[in-house]
Amino acid sequence: MIHTIDVYADQPAMEVEHGGKHYSDKVVLNDVNLKVEKGIIYGLLGPSGCGKTTLLSCLVGVQRLNAGRITIFGKNVTKYKNGTPGRMLGYMPQEISLYGNFTIFETFAYYGVLNGMTEERIKYKLTKLSSILNLPHVAKLVDKLSGGEQRRVSLGVALLHNPQLLVLDEPTVGIDPLLRETIWDYLKLLVKSQGTTVLMTTHYVEETANCEKVGIGYIRDGSLIVEDTPSSLLQKYDTNRLDDVVHKLCNNVEIKATWQDSPQIYDAPSVKPTQLKSLNVNNVVKVWNETKSNEGLTGCFDSDILKVLVKRNLTIYVRNPLIILLEFIVLVFNVYLFVYLAGNHPLGLKIGFVNNEGTCPENFQLNELKNPGNYSCAFISELVKEGLDMIPISSEMRALNDVKQGKLSGYISIPANFSEHSKARFLFGLHSDNETLDGSTVTVRLDHSEYLYAFFIRQTLYSSLQTYIQSIGLQYDIDSRVTTLPISFSSIFGPGDESWNPFLMPAGLLIVWCFYGTTLPLFYIQDKAQHTLARTLATGVDYYKVVLSYYIADMPCVIWQSGIMLSVMAWVKWDEVKGSWGLIFLIFYLVRLISTSISIFVGTFSKKELNCIFLAVAVLFFCIYGSDTFWPVQSIVWWYRPFCYCLPITYPLGVLRSVIAKGWGLFHPVVAVYGVCIPSVMILVLFGGGILIEKRNRKN
Repeated sequence: MIHTIDVYADQPAMEVEHGGKHYSDKVVLNDVNLKVEKGIIYGLLGPSGCGKTTLLSCLVGVQRLNAGRITIFGKNVTKYKNGTPGRMLGYMPQEISLYGNFTIFETFAYYGVLNGMTEERIKYKLTKLSSILNLPHVAKLVDKLSGGEQRRVSLGVALLHNPQLLVLDEPTVGIDPLLRETIWDYLKLLVKSQGTTVLMTTHYVEETANCEKVGIGYIRDGSLIVEDTPSSLLQKYDTNRLDDVVHKLCNNVEIKATWQDSPQIYDAPSVKPTQLKSLNVNNVVKVWNETKSNEGLTGCFDSDILKVLVKRNLTIYVRNPLIILLEFIVLVFNVYLFVYLAGNHPLGLKIGFVNNEGTCPENFQLNELKNPGNYSCAFISELVKEGLDMIPISSEMRALNDVKQGKLSGYISIPANFSEHSKARFLFGLHSDNETLDGSTVTVRLDHSEYLYAFFIRQTLYSSLQTYIQSIGLQYDIDSRVTTLPISFSSIFGPGDESWNPFLMPAGLLIVWCFYGTTLPLFYIQDKAQHTLARTLATGVDYYKVVLSYYIADMPCVIWQSGIMLSVMAWVKWDEVKGSWGLIFLIFYLVRLISTSISIFVGTFSKKELNCIFLAVAVLFFCIYGSDTFWPVQSIVWWYRPFCYCLPITYPLGVLRSVIAKGWGLFHPVVAVYGVCIPSVMILVLFGGGILIEKRNRKN
């Protein structure tokens, strides 16, 4: 039934006083004064771009006027909760503004719950409205409907909860003339039987003959040219067609050409006298009379609103199976990449060797060393065991040419009589002459343009040389300490195998994790771009609940995605993970919330979908690659380094590494402050900042 407001019984249903709205330097509404009495159909007529849609969005609270005020049933619209009349209002925007992944039934159920209706009442009203509006089967997806069918569903949503005030933006566009006539009859019946107030815009001039009052917009400055009843206008301008009235008014303000650019105004046939063919009047009256005393409307707790918002998000997610499949494939591939491969020593790097001492026998082993002539082969054998692909080259000139052509990563040159000189170097030590020293030195030339390759090759050469020298020394009963560099390394934390994997693996996993946190925020950006968010907010829903619903809907995604990620990580790195798996999950989840918060926060800055997506991705890339991921922050120039520490992922990443490798617990000061408290504060700041920006957007 209608939401009665006895306090404002003598007030008009809607009134705009000196309304003004502008975007930057463009004036859309200029000193608009409009009054809609209760229980009438008010038609707002005007060409495209004259400000009709903007005015309606201000009336329902989606936008705010820059000047003047709007009252709904005598109460300033800004004084209503969230600045919108909410459930007393039925709003049909100009756009379809429906979720294409929903069925017709799900669409009505969603808006029904937002407007406080019980499930039984929703089903009952949907059955009746389906008959009146000739809707397709309720199990059909909205995306599969024609444009006219979608507009009828959109109109049905506005009528669903028996609103006291209907605001309809071009409800009959794209609808065949017969059904258009039926809709008009239905609206007039609501006004007559229930006292419903209807404010609607239209392009069809003669269609406004059904209205008790007509307002004609002025496109040049958003002013209202005239406001009167159709009969008075026809009498005043001495004509029997509203088309002629429009032409005369337009001539008076010199905008006739503008009206002629909108052919839809004149293409619509005149509405015939009321002939309720497909509309059962008694049935309609019964439907509306059976809803007395707000029967079927509930208080609708906050949890009910939140549940339906979460269900909406999950439904949209599940109805995009390709996204889920791609997420699964990409996740498995990237987890495998970072857990198994990232940071490990590269194998098979091609290194040429010029052995001026002679040719080595095949499958030579270091323990086969019998005579000094095999020292060069022993060294090469050790390099092969370390994973280098040693390619014999006949001369240094040819080896250098192969490096320049990209065939080799470098080459080594072993001098003639290398074994004899190596033996002499062992025997004479500090007393070795220059010939002995030069003859026992291996020359290495590498391609340093591939720095990481060169780094690993140098590391392999050093370790292989150390092993080679120790092995030779043992054959001469020389203490291994004599043939070892006078420095000893041991690991406090970590495996100590000089692999970069413990450093790169957490970073790689967090990068993947951050990008997965943008999936549902992209649905939020789409929600804004398709104006479905505006329609949701017009029901009086708190904006923070809309945002919160994305966080909650992301939880099932977090569970299955983190399950895959942590399971693979545990399978491979169980012995290396020293900290709590629960704490690792907590850090991952906080980073996920940060990623989601950043994406939603960025999404509030623009109404254009493409702009928001590119901006969100750019900000996310910026946060990821400046956050100690692939290279230590300490290597960054001093003036940029403090900013990197302020990025939202820098500290959680460092804490994650410490939990994995060092076993730090939740109550370790670094973990508690930098891994939990600071990320939590960032999430709250981004959450609150997004709400404030959205409020500012509605005012602008």
